[in-house]
Amino acid sequence: MKPELHISKFLSRIESGNLYSITQHLLQKPASIPTFIWTMNLSHIREVSTDPKAFEFLESNSLVVADGWPVKYLVRALESREVSRIPGVDLVNELLKSGIRFSVIGSEQGQVTKTMKIHDNASSELTFVYDKYININSEIQINEIIQLLLEFKPQYIFLALGFPKQEILFERIRSKSPLIPAYFLGVGGSFQLLSKEKVRAPKMIQDLGLEWLWRLTQDPKRLFKRYYSDCKFLILITIKRKARRAHDSIKKWT
Repeated sequence: MKPELHISKFLSRIESGNLYSITQHLLQKPASIPTFIWTMNLSHIREVSTDPKAFEFLESNSLVVADGWPVKYLVRALESREVSRIPGVDLVNELLKSGIRFSVIGSEQGQVTKTMKIHDNASSELTFVYDKYININSEIQINEIIQLLLEFKPQYIFLALGFPKQEILFERIRSKSPLIPAYFLGVGGSFQLLSKEKVRAPKMIQDLGLEWLWRLTQDPKRLFKRYYSDCKFLILITIKRKARRAHDSIKKWT
């Protein structure tokens, strides 16, 4: 399959609801099987758009929202529709305010505890934090995590491992225990931001679509190469799209 077709298939799965409606959907419709919530950014699309296994993962029990202005732009350009930007950190915060039963895998206990104090999440119940180093290829460790999930029965599991480790971990858990009734959210470093250990961009910068630039100034060594690749990818897709439209217009009148 051509990369552009793969990209269109990914974009077609992005929900059009806003933060409130997506949160309410998750709260009012509990998961009956392991279900992954994918807050998709441009790096995700760039890295997995040509990977058939990634698309199989996307098709299988997942709900996708747009985490970032570039994804909103691509949906508008390629799908001719509008979607809301729903950053993972905002979705986590909304769920925690709603009184959920949850677990965290991959974040530090202190970050989670601090988050709940800062944001007054007393109505939510933290069942456990698994903050050991995680080897996603360790059968022993995967089984240990599954036993904790079966014992404590959280409704929501926040996977704070970063892409693609958190997605792979979910797949390993689901393949071994396909009947766990819970939502799994890949949240990356959300608890670092919610606990104030890292400073998030001011609201004005977020609204201008420049949060990526703020993050780049905070961690240039780690993010420069990734953002450079993302920009090249976005420009290439845009050029191809405009060229195809021009070709179709010419063909229509000839």
